[in-house]
Amino acid sequence: MILFLLAVFAVQSPPPAPFDFIEQATQLNCSMSDDECLGQEFALRQKADQGTRRASAGDLGCTDVDRDCLSAAWDRVDDDNLARLRAIVTARGWPPLEGEAARGAWLIAQHADPSPTGAGRGFRDLVLPMVWAEVTEGRLKPEDYARMVDRNALADGERQPFGTNQPCRDGKFDRTSIDSIEAVDQRRREIGMDIMLWESLSLWDSFCERAA
Repeated sequence: MILFLLAVFAVQSPPPAPFDFIEQATQLNCSMSDDECLGQEFALRQKADQGTRRASAGDLGCTDVDRDCLSAAWDRVDDDNLARLRAIVTARGWPPLEGEAARGAWLIAQHADPSPTGAGRGFRDLVLPMVWAEVTEGRLKPEDYARMVDRNALADGERQPFGTNQPCRDGKFDRTSIDSIEAVDQRRREIGMDIMLWESLSLWDSFCERAA
């Protein structure tokens, strides 16, 4: 009987879909000046962002081969998240969030359209100084700032200053994506990053080798 009830409960209570987190975030109806409420909202939006990227096609209501459906599902979450963050930033600047909420706001900006002419690219340019301010206040990490700088650089066809992305070439980390390991690590030290590129190279090379 207990096993039967557990089975029924499992059928009736599936894990929340990414869209459910968006709906919950919207239902909070947070004022743009209510930091406590925004903390709850962006913790939910962080779950939506990550849930979309980790969900199976079936979880998103798609089949594995329906790329248009999958793209639309991602856009549904990303567009809603970005529109909300953009409205808040426009009204008051970057919100002073902590923990998962701070991570959620950063992920939303980081995952915006990376193309040089896309709206997301311009938004990241706008918020990059704000992200650095959050790093200096301890609410975001130096690597968050570095990853945003590198994402913009790669989108522009330039070398990444901090080497936080892991492009592969000929089964190894693509050294042409940076100017030099020494220069990258110096920049990392300057902004307070703990892990140097030279410490990660062998691991990244092994990832690229397996992916080749």
